[in-house]
Amino acid sequence: MSSPSSLDRDKRIQEEISKLMKDFQVKLTDEDKLDKLEVVFHGPKETLYEGGVWKIIVDIPSRYPLEPPKFTFANKIFHPNINNESGFVCVDLLDENWHPDYSLVAIFDQIIPQLLREPNPKSANNLEAGALLLCQSKEMFEQRVREYCAKYAKMQDIQSESSSGEGSRSNQDQTPGHANP
Repeated sequence: MSSPSSLDRDKRIQEEISKLMKDFQVKLTDEDKLDKLEVVFHGPKETLYEGGVWKIIVDIPSRYPLEPPKFTFANKIFHPNINNESGFVCVDLLDENWHPDYSLVAIFDQIIPQLLREPNPKSANNLEAGALLLCQSKEMFEQRVREYCAKYAKMQDIQSESSSGEGSRSNQDQTPGHANP
């Protein structure tokens, strides 16, 4: 039988997923477990990422909400704070500065859109993107973002990636981040 804390955790996750599903396409990767989600995320308006669509994998730890979930972009994105090889999102707010009051909805409604609006090249996980933005050429950075969006960040890329793996890291009027109506 589950302990009271795991029951509280599961109840909170179920509530957060229900709220998240109001504005995003959300899929549990295992219907019997609440620890891994796939969320379809649209690039925020008036950013370089507008028009892009990504599948973000959310891994929820057993100690959630005391420990933060991990976020990984399944299809490629060019961004200083997102690892170009793994797609892992590396942001202090989602790691060292995590607070148990944060929710999945807040992360997808506020934190990830803000990250795409204002990348932090000084804390780069993708060194190439960080160097372009910080030291070399903002125009070249913007061009690479647009190229990646055009090549890897379309709805058909997400829908077909499980069959081809092309543009993904695994073979498996829009509002910022929200599902396409």
